[in-house]
Amino acid sequence: MNSKLLDSKLVTKSVSSAREKNKPVNDFIEITGFKKSNFKSNTPPSIQKEIDMFIGNGNAKILI
Repeated sequence: MNSKLLDSKLVTKSVSSAREKNKPVNDFIEITGFKKSNFKSNTPPSIQKEIDMFIGNGNAKILI
């Protein structure tokens, strides 16, 4: 598992170039209300540290 912090320009590029089995990806799922505690059980410590710094005491929105 890897993580990378993206700014709005890189997010747009990443989403527009997303591919699965060499076909463009057109559908995404938006999940809201995530807290940093939701990631504790299945996230490696190095990535958990990044999540803690990014989310802080608030909630996160995740696009899949």
